[in-house]
Amino acid sequence: KHWLRYIFGLVVVMVSTYLNTLIPKYLGMAIDGLNSADIDIENVKSIAILMGIFGILAFLTRFLWRYLILGFCRQIEFYLREHIFTHLQKLSVDYYVKNNTGDLITRAIVDVQAVRLMLGFAIVAVLDVMVTVVMSTINMSASTNLTLTLLAVAPIPILVFVIVKVRLIVRDRYTKVQASLSNISSKVQENIT
Repeated sequence: KHWLRYIFGLVVVMVSTYLNTLIPKYLGMAIDGLNSADIDIENVKSIAILMGIFGILAFLTRFLWRYLILGFCRQIEFYLREHIFTHLQKLSVDYYVKNNTGDLITRAIVDVQAVRLMLGFAIVAVLDVMVTVVMSTINMSASTNLTLTLLAVAPIPILVFVIVKVRLIVRDRYTKVQASLSNISSKVQENIT
């Protein structure tokens, strides 16, 4: 029910990332201004002020998206846990005889945390990387040589391929970790009982 807050938070992530990509561009302009034979101090000062403004805006937008998205993710976590618990209360005794208690505990705790992390930092990281790559490529192609820009972004398809392959390995290991956590939870529950 708070999806508008989440979408607005994702837009703020893109704005924050965009502001962060502007700072190196203006830093380069300031360095170029200081390297020239006739240094225009006023121009360098105005660039420094712009960099400070972009830095402050980047900080504020970063704070805002963290408040919007991470707050949303905590609400999702609460919502899921509450509904899982309510559902578990309605199940028959036979269900608990047939199913592993540790598995149920893991679903209610670890899996819900995984959903929160996926909706929070995982999606933000993907969005952040996408905006950074696109904006950096645009800024580089506009201010430097197109050939150098293409050379700089050439490794990206290789990185994507490696990430896809590593993701499959991580998924397999995560499944094993989930099973281990379930077994540990069961043993602890049985021992305490």
